[in-house]
Amino acid sequence: MKNNEIFKMPNRYSVSGRSSTITAAVWKSIMPFKEPTIEQIEDCLATLGMSTENVHCAYCGAKNWSSWDHLFAVVKGKEYTGYVTDIFNLVPACSKCNSSKGNSNWKEWMKRGTGSSPASRVEKKRLDSLIRRLDAFVSKYDSENRRLDMKPFERDKEKLKKEKDSINKHLEAIQNSCDVLQRKIQDEYERQFTTP
Repeated sequence: MKNNEIFKMPNRYSVSGRSSTITAAVWKSIMPFKEPTIEQIEDCLATLGMSTENVHCAYCGAKNWSSWDHLFAVVKGKEYTGYVTDIFNLVPACSKCNSSKGNSNWKEWMKRGTGSSPASRVEKKRLDSLIRRLDAFVSKYDSENRRLDMKPFERDKEKLKKEKDSINKHLEAIQNSCDVLQRKIQDEYERQFTTP
């Protein structure tokens, strides 16, 4: 047995690798949230072929759903899309689908058949049924058009973007300092603990 078959080093952390997390956090922090009523939740679930007692992932049908995912991405290409967090842009999702979909177009991603997309894990007949239910959801609630016009806020958004970019530049500088210090510490480690 080879060493790499039984042991895998943890990934090294990167401060500058957090820029996409910061970008998403900035844009998600400005978007509106609207708490749904229980009637709205029940109606949306019924449209998706579910009930409050029988909830599953809207994308793959898995019973182990874990969160409500934005059907239409709120951040794409490092920019806020204008979509909001309300019940008409949220569907139950399992963690595998939620992380695999990312900010992709939901229908294209579902049909893709690569990685962890539903087409790679769900039989075609079931997949088609799930897509039809999501199409009905989008049609009934006009989800695709529930997008804010951000033109009145362009100046504010531009200011916020500059502040966000400044943070990301600071993260890069911090990462450079981390790299230099890590090399020094690594050299000292090698000096002190060299194995025969």
